[in-house]
Amino acid sequence: MVSKSQIHDIVRALLGKDYSFPNRILDGRNNRCYSLKSNEGSIFVKSYFHNTQDQRNRLKAEFEMLSFLWEGKVNCIPEPLVRDDSNRIGIYRYLNGTSARNITLQWNDIKQLADLLLKMWSLRKKKNAKKLETASESCTSFSDYDAIIENRLERLLKIKALDTIDEDLIKFLKTSFNEVWRDTLKPSLKKDESELVMTISPSDHGFHNALMKSDGKWIFFDFEYAGWDDAAKMISDALHHPAVPIPIEFKSTFVRYLLSGLKDDGTLLNRLNIIHPVVGLKWCLLMLNEFMPVSQNRRKFSGLKKNWENQKIEQLELSKAKLNLIKENLDKGICFA
Repeated sequence: MVSKSQIHDIVRALLGKDYSFPNRILDGRNNRCYSLKSNEGSIFVKSYFHNTQDQRNRLKAEFEMLSFLWEGKVNCIPEPLVRDDSNRIGIYRYLNGTSARNITLQWNDIKQLADLLLKMWSLRKKKNAKKLETASESCTSFSDYDAIIENRLERLLKIKALDTIDEDLIKFLKTSFNEVWRDTLKPSLKKDESELVMTISPSDHGFHNALMKSDGKWIFFDFEYAGWDDAAKMISDALHHPAVPIPIEFKSTFVRYLLSGLKDDGTLLNRLNIIHPVVGLKWCLLMLNEFMPVSQNRRKFSGLKKNWENQKIEQLELSKAKLNLIKENLDKGICFA
């Protein structure tokens, strides 16, 4: 773990300027974040989590994606300045803004997220785009969707039940979850053999990772899971993310706006009808990360102090509620559960 004084020295060496002593920002869930000030402005320093059970190079994925987008004239993202791979540190221009948790989202806000996704789509044919990482749990085929669910399910079912909440988790996965997955959605993946449409995706995109500037423009951040992915998954991830959800009244408009910008001939829409509820199941399992030791280690590294038992109970209830919404909307095409 890199100390504050080490970060101060690293910043001075990399930028060649004097900055204030790092101020810890207790807002991340996976990494350690700091702000440092100078006469020329402030910077944001991110110390990235690393673990043998979590092999993704988060610094490389995020810094290279932001650099690629910045070069492509995408300015609704943090400006990457410099990185230190040996110490797993990324340095970015500091951002000021208002959290979406304090704002009632309107269509103009949602449209800005959609415009970012469309801009990333437009940059996919750039020469340097081929060098970008694949997104976390990227899907290049329908079998990849199957594998994501099966792998996450297997890891959760391997958890040793030490108390009643762990037992409740195992029961939920083996009964209610399996009923929807194995009887309905898993077989649906075999119905479409069309080629997936690949794009560049932020992967963890939504207003939970955004700040609104004083002029009403949004800055979207946290690209450590970003990379190449299926366009249908990119859309579905935005619709399903539970942290600061897109308001239900704007979801259909969001989908139509994206499909129009992607010049869809109906193929992507048909795939969305299959993929969307499957991605919803993935989010049911993602909500259960608090049961996984590696996820608890990430939270502790970032500085979060939680009552883990209460957190597990809360997340399991959220996952159950999400599954019920998916079940209720299975016969409605693209459901917005």
